Amino acid sequence: MRHRALFVLCVLALCVVVAVRRLDRPPGVESRSLGDLDPAFRERLEQVLTQLEHRGFHPRIRATWRSPERQRHYRRLGWSRLDWGLHCATTPDGRPAALAADVDDARAATDPQRARFYLALREAAPDHGLVTGGTWSRSSRRWARYDLGWDPGHVQPAGLTSAQARAGERPW
Repeated sequence: MRHRALFVLCVLALCVVVAVRRLDRPPGVESRSLGDLDPAFRERLEQVLTQLEHRGFHPRIRATWRSPERQRHYRRLGWSRLDWGLHCATTPDGRPAALAADVDDARAATDPQRARFYLALREAAPDHGLVTGGTWSRSSRRWARYDLGWDPGHVQPAGLTSAQARAGERPW
């Protein structure tokens, strides 16, 4: 009887741990896979990343495709202005084909080091038909002192809006 009570107590404790972990996890899905990018966008992004590697940086993909549920969560947190962004793009049959990626430098440990990478990213992107959030007029105190927009690691096709992408338009 004593072992059974201990077993039940352990099962209940495990259930509480699982429930708490689910509460901590944001809703929806987010990927870091280059395979979840639109192929033409992926090719251009890889060219930018290679260019940055040749300059001594260590680019790292932080996010590619994300579900609309995760995107809405980010909007509720104030991390985005959009309920559906270029990270949410899919193929006509619903497979991930994001038109945005979030990138940083794996070795950058301080804001000045990160800013140096983001400035190089902002400089390299237009040569490949891309733009970064480092060009956006809205900024934060954190990035404004480096003359960077509010999401400097965000990369997307130049001139493409979320509404156009959601309607199936692609710049290439």
